[in-house]
Amino acid sequence: MELVEVNWDPEHNRYFRDRYNRSLEEPIELVFRQTIGGKVRARVRNGKNKQYDLLIDGERASCTCPDFRKRGRVYGMPCKHLWVLKRDIEPHEKKVVIVGFE
Repeated sequence: MELVEVNWDPEHNRYFRDRYNRSLEEPIELVFRQTIGGKVRARVRNGKNKQYDLLIDGERASCTCPDFRKRGRVYGMPCKHLWVLKRDIEPHEKKVVIVGFE
């Protein structure tokens, strides 16, 4: 999969915002996710039972869906599938420090 630099700001413009919102509204199932050396590989299934492979490596990403092949590679715009994966990754990246109370 060819990785391209993507812009993870959903407010970048209305097209980015549209993809982000669709990732929240449409049924997209994360079939599997694997992290190896900082790279996250995954497969998703949409509401029409189509599956796409994804890869995120820092600020670079790729998805095999038609939308990403057409727009993501040209404009650096994450597709709705990448947004689903990105939201799944973020809670695991953040570390929580528990402070004792007296």
